[in-house]
Amino acid sequence: RELKLRAASLSVYRGLLSERGVRALTELLDASDAETFSQAAAEYFGILCERSPRALASEYFLGLIMRDANVFSAAAHKGARLADAVTLAAERDLNTLAALAKLVPADFAGYGGAEAGLPVWSTGEASFGIEAISALYKKDGFGDLYGSAAFLWDSDGKKFRAPDAVSRTRLSDLKEFAEEKRLVARNTEAFIAGYPAQNVLLYGDRGTGKSSTVHAILNEYKDGGLRLLELNKNHIPDFPRILKIIADSSFKFIIFIDDLSFNDINESFNALKAALEGSVYDIRNALIYATTNRRHIVRESFSDRDGDVHASDVMQEQLALSDRFGLTVTYMTPDKAEFLRILQGILADRGITAPGDLPGVAERFALAKGGRSPRFARQLADIVESAQKMRIGIDY
Repeated sequence: RELKLRAASLSVYRGLLSERGVRALTELLDASDAETFSQAAAEYFGILCERSPRALASEYFLGLIMRDANVFSAAAHKGARLADAVTLAAERDLNTLAALAKLVPADFAGYGGAEAGLPVWSTGEASFGIEAISALYKKDGFGDLYGSAAFLWDSDGKKFRAPDAVSRTRLSDLKEFAEEKRLVARNTEAFIAGYPAQNVLLYGDRGTGKSSTVHAILNEYKDGGLRLLELNKNHIPDFPRILKIIADSSFKFIIFIDDLSFNDINESFNALKAALEGSVYDIRNALIYATTNRRHIVRESFSDRDGDVHASDVMQEQLALSDRFGLTVTYMTPDKAEFLRILQGILADRGITAPGDLPGVAERFALAKGGRSPRFARQLADIVESAQKMRIGIDY
């Protein structure tokens, strides 16, 4: 009864009362008959299995605590001081949540356990001290920004969403293009350190590693507080809401727009131009990194140049967007020797012995694909690796 009252009096973490698992547990505390008890026990155990890999109550509750966006979690993440009354209320709530997480089947009178066909769960280490939780908020974030270094923008829910899988590419995995990688890395280091840094446009031929460079940059610097939001160009008008979320975080964000191009000057074009420079947006803890195959981003046609005055106006408008990226890094198609070195480097990383006729194999593959790129090198490396492991000839 005491624990039921404590749960009902959650204040800072009151939003957790609507969570399915917490509701099931409070129903367990309230159960007055065997049927209600059995249903609540099965519901609670099922949610533990769904939300905790080991079906541990402590893991489930810690996840709830970290994903709850409230006045305390926001302040702890940014290292801000709150009124003593708020901090004390948060501490009481955390103690109550720890007590709920420590409940085991044997704590309930009349619980038949496994012999009665009911599930049995474990608690794990359920200690949610306020200092330890505050340190986790500061290090790992809170709310929708907890649990991942990379995010996608959910345009329907207007919130950040962690992807199902995140690229593990590191800069060392990307062969050649040393100067290009150095420029992007140096700019990112300045950004993380709080020094002036530039929005970056990675321009070049397809398959040259522009997107992979951005993913690798995240993996190199995420432990230093770097985060990445991948944004579809159609969602650029959501910038005001996105930047408001970012402003509440102490992380440094790269807003990544892959394959950026426009067929005409539209709402997304103007919103991006405003975000890059000359708007009321204040994005001190965010930079925009974009990749494109078009030097000036906007598709150009001869019809744009009808009339001298019109041509000048249109060209100035088209150039206005690309010019607002302070750093443009160009990725060019590798030549024959560079393509071979990229291929050899990938095979070496995988521990695959390169066949003696690799130069000829590489050149024939490039001719078949119609060009050379790191993407084609990875594809050929896959073919060579599979051929060796299957002990068959290289075929493509």
